[in-house]
Amino acid sequence: MIAALRRLAAIPGWLVGIWLAQVALAAGVGAIVRTTVAAAMDGDHIEPGARWLYALADLGLDHPAIAAAAAASIGVAAVAGLLAWTLVVGLLLARLRADTSTAAVLHTWWKTLPGIGAQSAWHVLMRGVMLLAALSTASALPPAAGWPLVWLVWSVAIVGLDVARTRVVDGARPLHPRTAAVAIIDVVRHPARFGPAVALAAAGTIVPLLVVWLGLSQLGGAMAPLAARAVALVGVGLGLWRLAVVVARTEPGDDD
Repeated sequence: MIAALRRLAAIPGWLVGIWLAQVALAAGVGAIVRTTVAAAMDGDHIEPGARWLYALADLGLDHPAIAAAAAASIGVAAVAGLLAWTLVVGLLLARLRADTSTAAVLHTWWKTLPGIGAQSAWHVLMRGVMLLAALSTASALPPAAGWPLVWLVWSVAIVGLDVARTRVVDGARPLHPRTAAVAIIDVVRHPARFGPAVALAAAGTIVPLLVVWLGLSQLGGAMAPLAARAVALVGVGLGLWRLAVVVARTEPGDDD
């Protein structure tokens, strides 16, 4: 874990850059939603101390078209963010693998980009199967046991994708589904090795829930966006730390 932090400390600009990109994307989506909502409210406004997500939900019930437009904007932003991360993560992995020159990082990124995209696609399918299996199992368990199981399976899948992408950068078969499957299996088989990354992934999944909680709490008005941005910065830090841990604990050729 400490070694991973050292790797991350060597590239502080990535943390700030990814966070600013997230803030810019959220601001763009927010501007679209605000414009749409303002047109529907026809001069009304949400009080500064109000629970703004509740207020928006009430507005959506009164104006279903507004709710659909807002949901579509958020969905498009989420997909755009995932695609952008798929493009960028190869650069970050190459840099964490100690390729310090810009030319070397760009060469590794370009060479591995198709493989990273392929592994991401395979993991969408595998994660869906894993999630369905976890939900099916959780339905037969008490909520106190079922939901943590789903949370754990989701976190394992996140780290499995990190491992697969790292191995592609290290020369593993880039397009083959076996690379994706073996990565997930190895995360499960080696908890001492990948457990810290799974814990960071689990912590990272809390970030969106905290943002929603901020919207539902009394921290409405001007405080909510500021608090959400601070929480998002923590989320980016956890994600990069997780990736650095995976890189530090994944050896080239260990998927054979």
